[in-house]
Amino acid sequence: QARGGQGGRLEFRRSGASGDEQVLLLRLAPEAAPDGGAPHVVATCQDITARKVMEARLAASQKLDAIGHLAGGVAHEINTPIQYVLSNIDFIGRMLERLTALASELSRQGAEGEALAARHGLPDAILEIPPALADIRDGLARVSGIVEALRKLIPGRHGSIRPHDLGALLHDLATVTRAESREVAEVRVEPDPALPPVPCDAGEVSQALLNLLINAIQSVADRRGRDGRPGRDPVAFKDSELGLIRLRAFRDGDMAAVEVADDGVGVPENIRTKIFDPFFTTRAVGSGTGHGLALVQTVAHDHGGSVTYAPAPEGGAVFTLRLPLTRGTGETP
Repeated sequence: QARGGQGGRLEFRRSGASGDEQVLLLRLAPEAAPDGGAPHVVATCQDITARKVMEARLAASQKLDAIGHLAGGVAHEINTPIQYVLSNIDFIGRMLERLTALASELSRQGAEGEALAARHGLPDAILEIPPALADIRDGLARVSGIVEALRKLIPGRHGSIRPHDLGALLHDLATVTRAESREVAEVRVEPDPALPPVPCDAGEVSQALLNLLINAIQSVADRRGRDGRPGRDPVAFKDSELGLIRLRAFRDGDMAAVEVADDGVGVPENIRTKIFDPFFTTRAVGSGTGHGLALVQTVAHDHGGSVTYAPAPEGGAVFTLRLPLTRGTGETP
């Protein structure tokens, strides 16, 4: 294009002197020689890494905000029919009391009454309906719990620094990722009950921890696949064959620490210094953007904390997000 009298631009990536990946913009512009000589091309190269990172984070934020609005609407729409079902369960319960009274009345009438009740299945119904209703209530309670956890974790609904229970946050994360983890790993939530509420933006912190948890699930799934098992195949496995992911929250000096540990494939030693770099990913093209851990690090730094990686002794990875227990007051709870 430059040779034809038109300008051109090209974005490309390269590894910088420190090993960090950079995004560069190369501009080519034709320029006529002032003395009437042969035209030439002026080339400029600009480091636009910071701009691309901000654009990527803005796009991710907008996407999460849209998902949040959608999830909020879905949560509301699910809760409404749940209330209808619960109301009808109460009605069925009252009708069951009447059936029980009727069966008792028939029983007092002797053999003929008992035979009539048996012919219409009253004894079996009275025995079987209560546990069936209990199962329905239990299932609805689980659905309500998932909806509530989803509602709490909607990105962008908080937007302010307030004290939050990190243990409850971890339980919510385990709930909303159950569909991803149940065929892959057992997720144990182990918060220290002595940990006080931590001042943070719950929306940002939940998104950071969600990234770490999803990475852990994928890592365990990769290890199962590498070991010759079908990995994330929907076929159910025995509990003894599942991987293990531990979510811990505890006090570490004047910081609150949240630890996400897994027994997955771990992080190769030669890339451990790069995992928090923007755009860096070990996933196949189209399955990873390289913003997950970079976002975790940004959230940690924005809160005055940190995120670290360490290899797990039994294999796998341990990521620890640390957040200060105070926010400018100078007082530690």
